[in-house]
Amino acid sequence: MQPLRSLSSLSRKAKERPPVSTQQPGHLIEIRVESRRNMEYELEQAVRTLRERAEQIKDRGILVTRRSPQDFTIELHPDVPYGLTKELQNW
Repeated sequence: MQPLRSLSSLSRKAKERPPVSTQQPGHLIEIRVESRRNMEYELEQAVRTLRERAEQIKDRGILVTRRSPQDFTIELHPDVPYGLTKELQNW
């Protein structure tokens, strides 16, 4: 499993928000960070939670999408292979 890279290093920008897949309960976490200091901790906690769920279903990986400087969506996404964590900047 690849570690979560610093989101400040995201180089890929989306022109429009990718469709959020049909989510089962517990497959999507949205967070708003209030400070840079808490950002890494909160993102790591969310990824860790979804990694545990991904290990149970084994058919999708984790997509971390930065929607604004403070807003992130972390989800189990069918377009991300199991065992991978991908990042997307969409703002």
